[in-house]
Amino acid sequence: MVEGVAPGRSLRWDPASTAKVYIGRVLSPAAIRDSLAFALTPSDLLPPRPTQDLSAQDTASVVAQVTLRFWEREYRPALADTFRVPKGPMTSRPASLLAPIDRVVYEALAGTVLASVRDRMAPTVFWPRDRASDPAAAALAHGVYASQPLLWQHDYVVVADIESFYESISHKRLATMMQRDYAPTDPSFGAALELFLDAVMGSEYGLPQGPLASDVFATAFLARIDQSSATSGFPYARYVDDMLIGCDSVQHARRRIDLLEGQLADLGLRLSGSKTRVMKTATYVANLDRPGNSEGHQLGERHRHVSESSGLGERSAEDDIPGLEDVDWDEDEVSDSIYRWTANVDDVVASYRVDLDPRLVEAFAQRFAEATSALDQHEAGSKYWAIERDFRDSIPYLAAGDYLVELGALSRAVRWFPALAPLAGAYMAAISHRYPAPVAEEIEVWLSSSDESDWVVAWIAHAARRSSLPTRQRLLAPLMAAALAGQPLTRASATWTLYQEEAVDDYLLASLAASLSSALWAEMRFGGLGAGRYPRLLE
Repeated sequence: MVEGVAPGRSLRWDPASTAKVYIGRVLSPAAIRDSLAFALTPSDLLPPRPTQDLSAQDTASVVAQVTLRFWEREYRPALADTFRVPKGPMTSRPASLLAPIDRVVYEALAGTVLASVRDRMAPTVFWPRDRASDPAAAALAHGVYASQPLLWQHDYVVVADIESFYESISHKRLATMMQRDYAPTDPSFGAALELFLDAVMGSEYGLPQGPLASDVFATAFLARIDQSSATSGFPYARYVDDMLIGCDSVQHARRRIDLLEGQLADLGLRLSGSKTRVMKTATYVANLDRPGNSEGHQLGERHRHVSESSGLGERSAEDDIPGLEDVDWDEDEVSDSIYRWTANVDDVVASYRVDLDPRLVEAFAQRFAEATSALDQHEAGSKYWAIERDFRDSIPYLAAGDYLVELGALSRAVRWFPALAPLAGAYMAAISHRYPAPVAEEIEVWLSSSDESDWVVAWIAHAARRSSLPTRQRLLAPLMAAALAGQPLTRASATWTLYQEEAVDDYLLASLAASLSSALWAEMRFGGLGAGRYPRLLE
């Protein structure tokens, strides 16, 4: 009764205490083993840690330790760390970092039902991070989704968005659905999933954003709506929380929206009023350059404008973006990688370097200067998205061309548009081999700041790890200061750079171990920090 084992007679009712009874019932050693690669995948919402391969010996040791914890009822899921990730002008979304053993459990739970979830997926449901997908194909997922109305013979299209989708998913509803539709032969699966999520999220709502497993459960949560919509006689497509529906008239479109709102309400969800609209299909298609996404079209149009202004207008249509045609990377894919972070920023910059025309770099430098001028003239409020877009377009090309802009202007752009931090970091790392002193000075300004976003400064500290050796050597003292006294995510990112330079001492390790959360400390050790290998991370 005290341990929570006796059904209906337990003296301990908190989710973490009760979860340990159910988790061990539903997860086999094989499920744990198969989950490890996904559990060790760094979050794509946070600055990436250094990665290690897991040896066969380590795999066997981790599986044995986890299984023993289940058997001895020592396992208790822990509350996840949450970091705010910029999303819009004044909004953010939560990125969750789970403790190591909780990542293993969560990915194992998802792996247990993955085949059933895939079997029930409608053919026009697209996700960017399907575990079995080729990364290159995943990067194009949104473009394929957005092009679906080109295949439809309907005059109107509903463009819909679910408001705060991940944050609003009810654990109880999800558990009931998973038990009924995906794990009917295992009576403990629903309870295990619900209790686990209640414990790591600290509430009865929300999926952790960042882990791959969340995509599996989010897909399953909307499966009945997908199936109903896909068999309604009218075309339907979905990408994560975005939906497209083909309709014959405005009246029919409104009826479809009413139906969708009712279906979502039954799940405790609702449409975003600001992002849901009815469009003429011709208008929608006009925003597409070719099968791909509207952002790809807009990016291509801006590239054409820049090309013309830089004297490249005589180039053929296929050569609008110099270099990309030679590396088999079209502008729709580039747009997806930049706008949706489905590809590594460094890979995007590297692709731009191939046959890069210097005149195009100069033209984007002018575009960067114009965006900076707009900020200095306080135009960001009325032109927020246009200015942010100009910075986002320009920075990768400037990085590829090793073009030095005023780094203070780059930092002002990041302070206005925090989501640009990964791009700004990639830019500084890329030019650091030619300009080590100014890059080190600007990174030091960020590291010494006490009132900036932890997520943003952590990305800038991550840039130091990717910078040239002379840049890193200039930053050892400010990196050590940030590792000892910075905000949590910044401390981790700064320490990884110090570890790379063999500048981590016992005092720093002791400070980190004593003050960081178990999840973040384990994340650092996942990156190779400390003497222990993976099996010890579960201690």
